[in-house]
Amino acid sequence: MEIVSSIMLCPKCDTYIWDNANFCQRCGYQLIKFAGNSQRLTEHSQKMKPENAGILLQSTQIDRIHNVEQETLYMSAITAMIALIWVYFLVEYVKTSYKPEFILIPAAISAFLLGIWRYQTIRIDKGVAILYPDLFFLESQLDIPDNFEVGTKKFLVEEVAGLDKFFSKEKSFETQYRTVNYLCSNQLCGSRGHYQQNLFAMSLILFFTVLGFYYYVISPILQNKDIIKDMRNGGELTLIYLIFITLGICVMWYANKECPRSPTKEEWEKICNSPPNS
Repeated sequence: MEIVSSIMLCPKCDTYIWDNANFCQRCGYQLIKFAGNSQRLTEHSQKMKPENAGILLQSTQIDRIHNVEQETLYMSAITAMIALIWVYFLVEYVKTSYKPEFILIPAAISAFLLGIWRYQTIRIDKGVAILYPDLFFLESQLDIPDNFEVGTKKFLVEEVAGLDKFFSKEKSFETQYRTVNYLCSNQLCGSRGHYQQNLFAMSLILFFTVLGFYYYVISPILQNKDIIKDMRNGGELTLIYLIFITLGICVMWYANKECPRSPTKEEWEKICNSPPNS
């Protein structure tokens, strides 16, 4: 496969960028060029040596696996914390003759921890996503078949709606690489399971919110009690519930806003009409 332009390394973040780019799309570093002083990985149609590409590919895969392991670690830690909190408060719930606050407090704290889990996972996933263009480029240097059956190209085509149609058109490798780099840098490389995980977390947070709403609003109304007075009687426990449930909703909202996704039809039209320049 011919590479029609030179590729160089960004001095700041070591990502692969085309030699005619003015800045690094990953870190924003402004490229100052001096004649004959670029850190080129390829020169015109010359390719990297397979052994060098293989070493870099292995190193990049290790980085990706490390980030995925971090995501798993956060999920395990949050799950363990939520389980311990519920065990402690359920024991207190029984000891205090089934006082409802000892159900609502762990519910609110769980909502906050679920929000933190999703926020942290999506933050780490950004580090995974920006490795896909590197994998895409390095696999091209190893003569991995240029189809949708193996490698990173196959994975991205399965995850990013519309990418198969984009690749099926006779695009140069440079255009393909720039497009993959643009998609992955802007969280447009498919949800990769994050949408489903966000949906699960949001469902639990919604349930915990409805639980509190019923206890603090609906139940007093049904019993002809003063809602404000009843909440004040709850004291610190009511305040703790309101703080944590509010924080949980806010963090979850932000995590959902940053959730990776596939490009919309309008975004694809824009990409096809004016391919990314770096």
